[in-house]
Amino acid sequence: MGASDGSVLGSVKIVDHGENLERWNLVVMGDGYRASEMGTFHNDVRRFIAALRARAPFGELWNAVNVVRVDVASDESGADRQAGGAVAAVNVDTYFDATYHAPPLERLLTANDALALQVADDHCQEHNAIIVIVNDAQYGGSGGPVAVCGSSNDSIDIAIHEMGHSAFGLADEYESLAGCGSGETGHDSYSGGEPAEPNVTADSSATKWSFLFTPGVSVPTTVNPDCTTCDPRAADPEPPGTVGAYEGARYFHCGIFRPVFNCKMRQEAAPAFCPVCQFEIRVALDPLLPPESIVFPDEFLVFEDVPVGLGGLGVTTHRALVWEAFTNGPKTFRVKDRSGLPGVFDFPFGTSVTVGPSDAEPLAIGRIWVSYTSTAVDDTASGTMTVECVETGEMKEIFVGAHTIERPRVSLALVLDCSGSMDDEGTDGMRKIDIARRAADVLVDVMTAENALSIVRFDQTAERIMEATLMGDENGGTGRATARGIIAGPQLDSSGSTSIGSGLEAAVEVFADSATGQEPFDTEAVLVLSDGKENRQPFIRDVNSLITADTFAVGIGIPAELNVEALSALTEGLDGYLVMTGAPDNDQETRLKKYFLQILASVSNAEVVLDPHGEVRDGMPPGRVPFLLADSDYGADILVLSPCPQGLDITLVAPDGQRVRPGDLPGSAWARFVSRAGVCYFRFSLPLATRGLRPAHAGKWMVEISLNDKGTRYLNPEKPPKRGPQRIAVRRRALPYDVIVHAYSMLRLRAAVQPALAAVGSRVRLCAMLTEFDAPPLRSAKVFAEISRSDGVASRIPLAYSGEGRYACEVTAELCGLHTVRFRAQGRTARGWDFTREQTRTFAVNKTGHDPKDEPTREPPMGWREWTRFLLAAGIITPDKARLLERAVPIAGGGAREPRRRRAVKSKPAPLMREADCPKSK
Repeated sequence: MGASDGSVLGSVKIVDHGENLERWNLVVMGDGYRASEMGTFHNDVRRFIAALRARAPFGELWNAVNVVRVDVASDESGADRQAGGAVAAVNVDTYFDATYHAPPLERLLTANDALALQVADDHCQEHNAIIVIVNDAQYGGSGGPVAVCGSSNDSIDIAIHEMGHSAFGLADEYESLAGCGSGETGHDSYSGGEPAEPNVTADSSATKWSFLFTPGVSVPTTVNPDCTTCDPRAADPEPPGTVGAYEGARYFHCGIFRPVFNCKMRQEAAPAFCPVCQFEIRVALDPLLPPESIVFPDEFLVFEDVPVGLGGLGVTTHRALVWEAFTNGPKTFRVKDRSGLPGVFDFPFGTSVTVGPSDAEPLAIGRIWVSYTSTAVDDTASGTMTVECVETGEMKEIFVGAHTIERPRVSLALVLDCSGSMDDEGTDGMRKIDIARRAADVLVDVMTAENALSIVRFDQTAERIMEATLMGDENGGTGRATARGIIAGPQLDSSGSTSIGSGLEAAVEVFADSATGQEPFDTEAVLVLSDGKENRQPFIRDVNSLITADTFAVGIGIPAELNVEALSALTEGLDGYLVMTGAPDNDQETRLKKYFLQILASVSNAEVVLDPHGEVRDGMPPGRVPFLLADSDYGADILVLSPCPQGLDITLVAPDGQRVRPGDLPGSAWARFVSRAGVCYFRFSLPLATRGLRPAHAGKWMVEISLNDKGTRYLNPEKPPKRGPQRIAVRRRALPYDVIVHAYSMLRLRAAVQPALAAVGSRVRLCAMLTEFDAPPLRSAKVFAEISRSDGVASRIPLAYSGEGRYACEVTAELCGLHTVRFRAQGRTARGWDFTREQTRTFAVNKTGHDPKDEPTREPPMGWREWTRFLLAAGIITPDKARLLERAVPIAGGGAREPRRRRAVKSKPAPLMREADCPKSK
C-alpha cells in the first residue's frame, strides 16, 4: 500500500499573503479521501484553517502565513487499524498509508512521512510545516516532520499541538508518557541537562522565560508533593493565565517545569498556547509579516444629482468613505469631527468601523457610510469632516457635498406591430392586436406623471400617431387621455406586412423632434411589440446604428415566428432585453401586461419585488399576498391586475398591523389609489403616514383581496360573454388577479440571459447583478433562477456568487422551444432588513441557434389599407376620405397578411436542466 493506491490530483494556494520565500508556508494534504470525496476534504481543510487562525497568536500573525492545499485521491476511504486486544486489523488502500496503531496506542495515527515530504516538496519547496488530514473520525494523530490528524474537530486540536513540535520546536508539557494513572516507572524525576525546547526548563527559577512572569508570582509556582506520580492538583492555584514555574513537564513528574498550569502543549483540548509558546511562534512569524499601509479615501465624497422622491418628498441615499488597509491586525477608523456637516447628512451605520485582513489576503476594505436626504429641487449642501485611524493617528479631512434634482424623466416610445398577422387569434378568441391594446392601456395607466409617452404604429411602413407627451396626473392627465383614445381607436387596426425597421426609424424621429424646444428627458427608451418576422425593408439591421435609446422588445408568439436574433442583438447592445409570450393560452394577455410593466419599471428606476397570481370566489376568505419592503426603498406601487379590478376589495396591511384602505390615502402625488379598467394600484412614498396612520416603512407588508358585489355580478352576468377574460372567469367561477409590487429603491437587481437564441446542446448563461446604493452589497444574499421549459417542466437553479455583486450559472439547452427564466433574489440589506427582488427573461432554443432564413424577395400584394394610403400620399383622395375608407371597408383577404403558421409539434421531453450544470463559486 502507498503511492500505488491513489494519485495526486493537483494543488492550490488557498491562503496567499505573498511570495513563498517571504512567508511561512503550511502544506495541507489528505489521505483516505477518494476522488469523489474531494469536496469533503476541502471542507475539512477549511475547518482546520479556521481552527488554526482562531488559536492565538496565529490570528494577529495571519498575514505571514501561506497555505497550499494538495488534493490527493486514495483508492479507498478511511485508514488502516493494527490488530490488538479486541480490535481486528483493517487494511485500507490509501495513498499515504495512514494507520491507527494497536491498543493501548490506538490514538497514535501515523502516515508515510517520507512520501508526504516528497509530495510537499513537489508542490511547495519552501514549506515550513506539513499536515496530513485523514478521512476518519476516530480521535488520533501524531507529530514529527509531518503532523497527522483525523478529520474530527478534536483530532484537529491534535494537529495544531503536533505542529507546535514540528514547526516551532516546542516540547510536550504533560508530566507523564503513558498517562498519570498508568503506574509507569522511570518518569519520577528529570535528571538530564537543560532542555533545548523554549517552553520547559530544569531551572526551578525558570530564568528562561522570566521576562514573561506574571508580576508578584512565586517561583517555583507549584511543587509536586509526590514524585512517584503526577501532581494531583486539578485546577490552577493561581489566577488563570499566571506565568510562573509549574513542576511536571516533558513526561516527568518532577525536576522539570512548565510556564503555566495548562497549555495546548500540555493538553490538546486546551483553548490556547501559553504566553511562552506564543512568544516563540511570534519570533518565527513576526519577521515574515508584510509591511502595513493605509490608503485613505479621496478628499471628496459627493452625492451627485440625488432625486426627490414621489410627490417631491426627500429620498435618503448612501455613499461610503472607503479605505484600503494593508494591515496585519485590526484597524479602527472613526469620524473624529463632524461639526462641519449640515443636518441633511448622517451616519446610518455609526461613525466608526474596525477592519482586519481577510482569510486569504492582507488587504482589508473599510467603509463608513454617509447618508444624504434630498430636499427641494436644485438645493445644495456641503461641509467637511475629519476621519482618523485610531491605531496610527493618521487623519484626513473630507469634503462632503450634495445636489438635489427632479425625479428623472423618461420618454418612452411604444412601437406597435399593426401588420396583418396581428389580426390573428390570440387568447380565447381575442385578436393579438386587442391583447396588445389591453397591455398598452395598463402601461398608460401606470406611468408616473412626469414621464412622456409616444406611440408609433408600423406595418410595411410606419406612422407616428402620438408625439412624446407628458402623462400628467394619474386620474386625469391629458397625455393619458390622448393615449387611451389612440389605443382604442382605428389607428391601431391591423393589415399589411412587417417592417420593424420602419417603426424603429419613426421612434428615432420622435426623440429627435421632442428634443427641440423643450427640456430634455433624462432617459429615452423604446418598447417594440411584434408578432412576426420582417418581410419589408428597412430591416432591423438597416437602422440599428441609428438607435441610442434603451431598447426593449416583446415578441407576442412563439420563437419560430419572431426575429429573435435580430431583436436580441438590438436590445442587448442598448441596455435592454427581449422577452416572448409564447403560444396563445389563457395567460398570454397577463404575461404581456407583466412584461410591459417590468420594462416600465426598468426605465423608471423601480424594482420588481414580486408578482404572484391568485383568484377569489364567492364565499372564499380573502386572498393574502405578503411582500417585503426594505429600508432602501423610498416609494412603492402595489398593482393589482384583473379583468375587473373594481370587483375586488383591496386592503394593505402594514408591518405593524395597520390596515390601509383606498380611502385612507389623500390622493396627493405622494399617496394615492388609482383604479382603471384593467388595473388598480396604491402608489405612495415611504415611510407611509397619512390620515392618522403611524409611519410605516420596512418590514413585511400584506395585500388582502376579496370579492365585492361588482365582482359577484361580473361572475354572474345576465348574458354570458362569448370570448375574452370574462368568459374564462365566468367558466371558472373565480375572478383572477395578479399582484405586482414595484419598489422605487436604492437596491437593484439586473438580470440577463445569453444568448437569447441557442442551439440544442449548447450552453446558456444566466447572469444577475445585485447592488445596494450602487455598491456590491450583500455577500450573504442568494440569487436563483426558476426555469420553465417549453414542455412545462420546471427547475430551480442557484446562481454562484463571483464577487462585486455578480451571480451567474450555466445551463444546457436541451429542448426546442421557448424557455422562461424567473430570476429571484433574497437576502438582507446593509442595515439588516429582509428583501426580495424578481426579474423575468426568456430564451429560445432551436436546432441551429439561428433564425431560419426569411425570404422577402416576393413582397405580398397590397391590401385595401395600403391602397388607401397610396392614394392619400399621391394626393388623389383627401385625409377625411382616407379615414372613412379605412373605417368603412374591411381589410382585403389574406393577401395583405402574413401567412398563418402551423401549430408547433411538441418535442419529446428531455431531462431537467440540472443544478450540476451550474458552475460553483470558487
